[in-house]
Amino acid sequence: MKSQVAVAAATLPTSPYASRVINLVFDGMTLKIHEQFLAKEPWLVKKLAEEDQASRSRKFPELNLKHISHHVGHVLVHYLVTGCYDCLKAEGVSPDESTAQDFTTALRVYAVCRQHDMKALRDLAKNEIKWLGGKISIPRMVDAVEEGYPAVPLEDEWFPEYLRSQMEAFHDGLTMASAADALEEIGQPLTMSKMLLSSIAENFVYCNQAKGAPVQERTTREWADEVNLASEMGIQQFDTPVYKKPKKASKGLANGVAMAATPTSGSVPLEDNDTTLAPAVSDMHLSDLPASLSATPAHGEGEGGDAKNGPSKKSAKRKSRAKKKKAAKLRNEDNAGANLNDAEQAVEG
Repeated sequence: MKSQVAVAAATLPTSPYASRVINLVFDGMTLKIHEQFLAKEPWLVKKLAEEDQASRSRKFPELNLKHISHHVGHVLVHYLVTGCYDCLKAEGVSPDESTAQDFTTALRVYAVCRQHDMKALRDLAKNEIKWLGGKISIPRMVDAVEEGYPAVPLEDEWFPEYLRSQMEAFHDGLTMASAADALEEIGQPLTMSKMLLSSIAENFVYCNQAKGAPVQERTTREWADEVNLASEMGIQQFDTPVYKKPKKASKGLANGVAMAATPTSGSVPLEDNDTTLAPAVSDMHLSDLPASLSATPAHGEGEGGDAKNGPSKKSAKRKSRAKKKKAAKLRNEDNAGANLNDAEQAVEG
């Protein structure tokens, strides 16, 4: 009977709470934990062995972890004992402020885990960051990053990508109302990150005011999609009036076809054009024209046709002015030649 009890006792595992108690000295607080729980993280076991050699006379061995805040220390000890993530909740603050503080703590835990290669707790911290990040505003997120994880190492690929996606979502989802809220929350920007964030919101408000957009309807992504679509279709996106002179008509279409510049988006109104607006010739086919117009005119018809098919009054005026200029030029050349002859005769005399 005694031998059976001895065998049963020998097979029972040793309780972790029977191991010696270790003081974990964090920045601002000392927490206690049984030594056996430290086995979950090799770097703690190694550090404890170094501390034991340095101070064997202490009743309760200590681990100097003052480079870790006591908020992160609580998360670490809770994880070592339970395998779960839990942080201390702030008291006496608004729910938004409490969430922002929890997000800052998660960033600090993530940074410590990367420093000491604690992969399991790091993954828990990443999940916490993603969950809490969806609950806080971008200005609060920027403050938390500057406080909790200001120096991102080059080998960290996940967090920069996460932060980029959050900033992209903020930019693409901006409306006049959300931009105004962001500027109000930022206030006077005192850091470079806040200055950049404020510039994004201010530029959005400025561009939308310039375009006269509805206050709450369009987001940055909708504007970008509209501009890209217009660019592909060759549509002008500015409201500045633009007028292009009409191309000269070919001789075959000179009689009776009113040539006009096809207005671009935002071009001058109809009453401001000096010609009658009509479909562009490039968009027309000869088969669409009347038979009297599609036929090639005989020699001389373009210059001296009847009133129905002949040139317009403005065209006649332009030709009359051109003839007068040409005659004046010839007279000037004749006068110049006469003056030159007189000068030569004077020299010979």
